[in-house]
Amino acid sequence: MHRLVVRLIMVAFSVVTVIANGEENLKFPKDFKWGVATCEYQNSGSTKCPDSNWAHWEQQEGAIKTGEISGESTCHYDNEQRTIQQIKALGCNTYRFSVEWSLIEPIQGEYNEEVIDHYSDFVDELLANGIEPMITLHHFSHPQWFEELGAFEKTENNKFLVLFAKKMFNRLSDRVKLWVTINEPGVYAAQGYYWADFPPGKKLINRQVFKPTATVVKNLMMAHASMYGTMKRELNGRECQIGLVHQFLKFMSANILTQPFTTHLTYVYHKGIFEFLKSGEFKFGYRFGLGKEEMKIKKAKEMMDFIGINYYTMPLVKAEMKMNFENTTCDEEAGEYMTDMPFRAYPQGLGEVIRECHEELGLPIYITENGAPDREDKFRGRWIRDHLKQVSDAIADGCDVRGFYYWTLNDNWEWDRGYSQKFGLYEYDFETHRPTLREGSREYVRIIRESK
Repeated sequence: MHRLVVRLIMVAFSVVTVIANGEENLKFPKDFKWGVATCEYQNSGSTKCPDSNWAHWEQQEGAIKTGEISGESTCHYDNEQRTIQQIKALGCNTYRFSVEWSLIEPIQGEYNEEVIDHYSDFVDELLANGIEPMITLHHFSHPQWFEELGAFEKTENNKFLVLFAKKMFNRLSDRVKLWVTINEPGVYAAQGYYWADFPPGKKLINRQVFKPTATVVKNLMMAHASMYGTMKRELNGRECQIGLVHQFLKFMSANILTQPFTTHLTYVYHKGIFEFLKSGEFKFGYRFGLGKEEMKIKKAKEMMDFIGINYYTMPLVKAEMKMNFENTTCDEEAGEYMTDMPFRAYPQGLGEVIRECHEELGLPIYITENGAPDREDKFRGRWIRDHLKQVSDAIADGCDVRGFYYWTLNDNWEWDRGYSQKFGLYEYDFETHRPTLREGSREYVRIIRESK
């Protein structure tokens, strides 16, 4: 009994100490990768990428909630020296970015070697400045000609993405060792074929809830497997680490009325894909077998060298007829708060998904995206600290987390939401094209500095 009392006093003292100091010490390995993540289309826009499916989609009435077009965005492609200096100022040692397929192959079968040279030179500049590149091959945007062929609705179209991957891997894999095949297949499929907020904007067909979504997710998984096999074995990519990035988006119920729908949405965005990654069995369908798709790939876990976790929230959904991101809420009594998108801050969810990946997949983990839209910079520092605390604790528990990429460097084009969402560590003036580091972002700089 005496020992128990002493232990309780020690625990209470440690808690008081934490409260008094305002924070806990965060610990990371010395070789931890500190980074930021971007997407070329979001930062170079339709002006630079006119042959992208997104450049065409933006022109449709009502496609973008704000009525905007992306235009020049942050002029990333033409200002990469500025990008490098921004990254260095943060103290980061790695940068995740996408190579824009529509720039490289604007016409089917015709590659723009000048653009490929540009990306090759950028890789050299990153490395010369002590910044390790992580390249994403497909980040929502692809050539319009691919869209017109049916994109990922047709399995036979996967070969075009594989050919693009081969082209870029052959050119850059001697220097780039971290590769992402596809970014967020679940989000791509659900937003384009379920909600119709992304191109091609195909809404539910005769209430067949899953048919287009299921087919697209299956084909994306097959495309990933083909890309991995080609890059790893056919192109002698044994020294490279190749992974898939998945957004761990689990919907939670604010009350019993929303439970069936949140279970459904979690399956669409997350569970169907994660179960495939664990088992190699793809059974994507829901009640009554609507739109059912099946596939089996043995040893699916062996077709990834790492798993990329994109984590923003676990949406808490209210009981309303239209249930999506627009009617999520938060538990203010539990200290939660809403971001501008809006979705709630739920940092403990990041710890949960890290541990789930560690236990179920047993692969190295990169947090490939995490951030929040915060126009007034009210909570950005708190967000960064709270989420990195979850990463630090997971590492202490033995989880193999190797890096963290904040989303994103500058305010940029947030797809169907235009320029309304301010995720950037740097506030970006789209008239003068000048970035300014936000005060809340200094917390990321501080944590990086103190971890080294």
